[in-house]
Amino acid sequence: MASPYVRRILLITLLVGGGFTLMCFTGWMAVAYSHPQDSWAMLAFRWVFPVSGAIMVAAGFVFLNRPVPQNVWESFEASSDDEDADEIVSNMDGR
Repeated sequence: MASPYVRRILLITLLVGGGFTLMCFTGWMAVAYSHPQDSWAMLAFRWVFPVSGAIMVAAGFVFLNRPVPQNVWESFEASSDDEDADEIVSNMDGR
């Protein structure tokens, strides 16, 4: 299992890279080569790609500014209901 930092950087990379690709390449091809006689539905469909790409890039920057959640093992504490573990730890005197 990857660390939370690796998962976060992969998510940010995918959002920014994928959003930039949608917004600039796919979106530009759809909007720049549109026809003036297109219907409103077709015009709205052509703008779906650049808008969704911009939303993905913005989400990538939002995730970049949010803190990474702490690792579960950093806040791990032994449970007090395990009497055997307490006895084993108390009998560890090196003999």
